[in-house]
Amino acid sequence: MSLDRSGGGNHEYTHAFTIYASDSDELPYVTRALWIGVPGDLTVQFIHGDIGIFFNVGIGELRFRVRKVFSTGTTCGDITGLY
Repeated sequence: MSLDRSGGGNHEYTHAFTIYASDSDELPYVTRALWIGVPGDLTVQFIHGDIGIFFNVGIGELRFRVRKVFSTGTTCGDITGLY
């Protein structure tokens, strides 16, 4: 059985926005996924408030529902929010 981490069975996205990491500002939309364009470390706040710290994240899609990408602890670049 596959675990769907996107919050829904449909993995098509209809909108995208550039993410500027910030320790204070929440994202304008809760994501269904993140696209990482430059590898590095990533610190996020998930939709329900938990904090996730990920090291050595590669280029590609992460099906995470997040409301914040922190600047502290994030070295990934060219991050796009998908929803």
